[in-house]
Amino acid sequence: MSTQQIKAKMKRVLHGFMFGTVGLLACATQAAPITWGPATNVVDDSDVSTNGVLQYAEHWGGTDSTVNGVAFTAAGTHVIKSGGETATVAWDQGAFSEAYYGLLRGIWYQAYPGMTVTLNSLEPGRNYQIQIWAMDKRYSTSQYQVIFGGPSLSIGTGQYAVGTFTADAATQVITFGSGSAGIVNAVQVREVEAEAVDPATSLVVASTIFVLADGADTATVTVTLRDSNGAAVSNKVVTLSSSRGATDTISAASGPSSAFGTVTFSVTSMMPGTAVFSATDVTDGNLALTQTAAVKFGTVVVGAQQFSAGDVLPSPIIAVSNDLLETSVSSVTGEIAGQKPRNGTTGTALENSTQDPAATELSTLTYNLNLTAAPRGYDITEIRLFSGWSDGRAGQSYRISYSLAETPATFVDVGTVSALTTATGSLLTRTYDLTGAKILKGVAGLRFTMIDNGYAGSGTVFREFDVLGVKTPPKGTMIQIF
Repeated sequence: MSTQQIKAKMKRVLHGFMFGTVGLLACATQAAPITWGPATNVVDDSDVSTNGVLQYAEHWGGTDSTVNGVAFTAAGTHVIKSGGETATVAWDQGAFSEAYYGLLRGIWYQAYPGMTVTLNSLEPGRNYQIQIWAMDKRYSTSQYQVIFGGPSLSIGTGQYAVGTFTADAATQVITFGSGSAGIVNAVQVREVEAEAVDPATSLVVASTIFVLADGADTATVTVTLRDSNGAAVSNKVVTLSSSRGATDTISAASGPSSAFGTVTFSVTSMMPGTAVFSATDVTDGNLALTQTAAVKFGTVVVGAQQFSAGDVLPSPIIAVSNDLLETSVSSVTGEIAGQKPRNGTTGTALENSTQDPAATELSTLTYNLNLTAAPRGYDITEIRLFSGWSDGRAGQSYRISYSLAETPATFVDVGTVSALTTATGSLLTRTYDLTGAKILKGVAGLRFTMIDNGYAGSGTVFREFDVLGVKTPPKGTMIQIF
């Protein structure tokens, strides 16, 4: 299998998951990302934002009120909740106006995991501001709810948060979960205009961090222009440059920034090495964006093979007993009792899962590495899987996926490794870089998905998994990149 036939695609995952030990977790499961501001204490009518143009403002259980010129009506027309209960509660009005007090006395509570709030009547490509309140003065400040990607809101003290997003559909779905019953009083949505491009909040992202240095394998670099509030900025001319100059080929831009603020480029190269791509907003006086995207053009081989007609592969490619899967794993999922991979030996072709445990059938094995010992994850240099069988088990294959320390719950495919042999014996498949460089950096977990080869429905037999690598150095450590 040639290096030109198989590509190692290692994608950077940008969005993770945020969990609270107490309160309400809200994450956008079918919507554009929301850029949230800080949690802010509820004080008086001036809390209610009047930026942009009001689309709608709705509440649960309170009184229809006009606060700071914004008219709130009962939810259900534009803001739809999927469950929970609505109530009106009493607490000391204090210095609050009658209108604000009436609005905040209404609550939606018992928003159990999986329940949703849907914002309707949005127009894709438009920039919106959302404001959400969480207040119940009957409770102490130990009661919280957490918004995914945003602040923790204290219910007892009473707080609100403001976020901005560019709609990518007619609806924006927010899903609640993980924690105790949450409380929400009201929501308002306003359409806002994008401001000037902010080089710090704008994004430069590569579709993969590795492509082959063959002039054909392609990475897509997406530039997203945002203002200081995180709203998309459209109709700007953007250019892209490489730290290696003309060594790398960059396509023409897809056009001016779209309604979502995006411009895309395709990049290829014939020269191995790492290129850092930088973007410039030409329209606004050649404004250089802060973020860059690195792409390695390399010579990684996915699934190189060695075969032995005997029982064990010859030196120097041997199974090791101190690889990361044996020294640095915090948890494993998917292992079947009596079918665990061996540690440090390959076994023989005649051994079966009864005589000697092996990873068999159609299991998916996930190895979560120890991030307590290595907070930035692990740099992987090679992945080896050894197999041995006595029944002509042909066409074995498996898929490798990985997660990063910054997003340990999100796995991305590297590629599929095939073991294409019909002979009885022992086989080693290797995924590595011909130059000895790292193939993955900052890894939090590895997943091996066994693929059915049609042999009596029994899938694959691999007797030993070896993952070679070291802890990712702390930031600021002098190292050679790739």
